[in-house]
Formats: sequence, structure tokens, C-alpha cells
Amino acid sequence: MFSLTKGDIPNGLQVLHTCDNGACVNPSHLWLGTQKDNMQDCARKHRKGTQKLTRDQILEIRRLGKSGVSFHLVAKQFNVSPQYASRVIRNIQPDYVK
Repeated sequence: MFSLTKGDIPNGLQVLHTCDNGACVNPSHLWLGTQKDNMQDCARKHRKGTQKLTRDQILEIRRLGKSGVSFHLVAKQFNVSPQYASRVIRNIQPDYVK
């Protein structure tokens, strides 16, 4: 969407999201930056390390996902992003630290 609405993406840059929704295609939410810019944005918004769940929460999320509950509803229930809930349900992100 960035390329269609704003032009080419220069080498070394990536498209970042002001709304932090990876599925977002709203051109006004997209901006160019480096990986360093992305990590700084991440830290500024306290995104890294804030979505930690207990072992029991992980197991409950997986149970809900297997029973057909959408990852969007699971995300809302556990106050995590839909992307994170999807990764937990698919057993890609089992990081619990509490």
C-alpha cells in the first residue's frame, strides 16, 4: 500500500506502522524507517516485553483457539495484540515469564 500511495521504498528502509497493526493498510498510518527506527519506536511505546502471559493463560488461549474462538476475541480477553494471540494459539509464541 505504501508503494501504491507514496512511492518506492528505498533500499535499507522498511514500512513501519504508527498504529502498530501489521495488517493495517491505511496510507496515513505508514511511514518509512530503518530497523533501528522500528526498535526505538517499539521501546518508546513499550511494546517489547509487555505481552507476557502466565503458563495457565497460554494454555487457556490455546484451548480457546482449538475450540474455535477467534484470535481477535482471545486477544481482547487477554489484553494482547491479535497477532500475539494468533502466535500463541499456533504454538509459535509460548513465552510466559510470570
